[in-house]
Amino acid sequence: MFKETKILFNSKMALIVSWLLLLFHCQVDAQWQATTKGPEIKFQIFAEKDKIKPGSTNKIVFQFILENKWHINSNKPLDEFLVPTQLSLEQSDIIKIQKVVYPEPKSVKLSFSEEPLSVFEGEFLIGVELKVGESAPTKKSIEIPFTLKYQACDDKQCLPPKTLTITYQINLDESETLASEETLKIINKVNWERFESPEASQPIESPENTFTENRSSSLVTPSKKWKDLIKSFNVIGRLDGYANKSEFLGFIEDTIERKKNNLKNKTIDSSIYTLLLIVIGGLALNLTPCVLPVIPLNIAIIGAGARAGSKIKGLLLGGAYGAGIALVYGGLGIAVVLGFSKTFGTINSTAWFNTIISILFFLLGLAMFDVFLLDFSKFQSNIKLDKFRKGSFTLAFIMGGISALLAGACVAPVVISTIIHAQDLYSQGYKIALFMPLLLGVGMALPWPFLGAGLTLMPKPGKWTEYVKYAFGVLLILISIYYGYTAYTIYTVKRVEETSSDWYTSLEPGLEESQKTGRPLIIDFWATWCKNCIVMNKRVLTQPEVKEKLSGFVKVKFQAENPNSPEIRDVLEHFQVLGLPTFIILSPKK
Repeated sequence: MFKETKILFNSKMALIVSWLLLLFHCQVDAQWQATTKGPEIKFQIFAEKDKIKPGSTNKIVFQFILENKWHINSNKPLDEFLVPTQLSLEQSDIIKIQKVVYPEPKSVKLSFSEEPLSVFEGEFLIGVELKVGESAPTKKSIEIPFTLKYQACDDKQCLPPKTLTITYQINLDESETLASEETLKIINKVNWERFESPEASQPIESPENTFTENRSSSLVTPSKKWKDLIKSFNVIGRLDGYANKSEFLGFIEDTIERKKNNLKNKTIDSSIYTLLLIVIGGLALNLTPCVLPVIPLNIAIIGAGARAGSKIKGLLLGGAYGAGIALVYGGLGIAVVLGFSKTFGTINSTAWFNTIISILFFLLGLAMFDVFLLDFSKFQSNIKLDKFRKGSFTLAFIMGGISALLAGACVAPVVISTIIHAQDLYSQGYKIALFMPLLLGVGMALPWPFLGAGLTLMPKPGKWTEYVKYAFGVLLILISIYYGYTAYTIYTVKRVEETSSDWYTSLEPGLEESQKTGRPLIIDFWATWCKNCIVMNKRVLTQPEVKEKLSGFVKVKFQAENPNSPEIRDVLEHFQVLGLPTFIILSPKK
């Protein structure tokens, strides 16, 4: 039976199932998008009179039902920056508001606020008493456009202020007709004695036009440049809503950890390639005019090659010579790198230090073009090794070490630059850089066992060896340019930091600095009407532990005060920001 069922499930059935799954996924996704746009406010309208004559009044009650966990600010919020709930009527010569009656607000205390908030939640009634002018025409229906302005929040986020348009139709006639008893019971639930003046219920300007001076003074409108800059970044972290100190620190740490895990394989791969290039570079140093011509001489001094007596002994003597080179460079590198790691770790992020390194690499590069001579091999003649006979492994090892320590004019600049660069990388946390000098020596040592065995692997010296040396010179000058650019970047960034606060108030300079320095960027989307944002800024972001954790970030406070502005809306839509506060962490692409 199972086999028959399996046969019936052919490609057409699989296609149908795939379409059904896709349809289900789209429906779920659409439902999710609908629920993340904020709470749905349901409403019903109840009027005291079904028909009303000119010159009389009519009481209207709006019954609002708000989804669980959400609330809206009351008509008189306790914080001056919070957006009040306001029911209003467009100006009309025929119909005017006499009274507006808001319900008794609830005092709630949420996780982010030490002080209670005045809110409406669940089901609540707002009453309006209208007066129809004497000149109103009879036997006519008039549509009355009401607007409810409100701001919804939950325990974590505040959504941007919204406007709900409500249209009610009033019937004018020569005589009046009361509504049903059920409707009148609802009308009487409103305490019509606690009303506001008509002026308090007049239309207020839309949120984009109602900023007080202290709201708009720091408001920065983003240009379109950010759209080009953002293409060079990846979103690596996101936090929606209010978070206490421990939650926010956890968010930062989790984001950093995820970034490390995502980049772990890439880092390992790049490190392997870097070390491989160092080995190849060491091998290439044997092809420079300072090394290649003297290889036969050094083979003769250690008693290798044809004088070794056997290929195996010659191979071992060559190996001992190469081991001397590798171990001297490795030991020298470890001594320098570990000996100065604390000093380098302190100063390697300064502009002046990178400038000095840039100049040093430039001079080492010039030495490869024979602008000046950097040659220690001339001191080899002062070293007496007469007590060691040719063909001795001790002699071969010592000679390899001496040739490494007293490097020639083609080798010394490269060795010095490798140690300096390894020190700089190690102080930045790249522990694998400790092996760079050793691997440079391994590269130089690779041919020696074969040369000691009498194999003629190396090409004949010639003019072309000069070009190998020049290639190393170009490489050193390129590294010099890299350190020079780093120094310039650090200098310009420090200048910017000295003339601005700890947080940028504009998106573009934050993106530019992150791109230059390679530091991650954190964006705090906030607004003055967002109580959660204000509290989190005072209670969480000012904590020493949080400030220390964010010290390695470029920080931007993006004020989304006017979410309906096209420029602000573009940014919010790009990052899919639905409520405030929202924190986005970006990492520049490598």
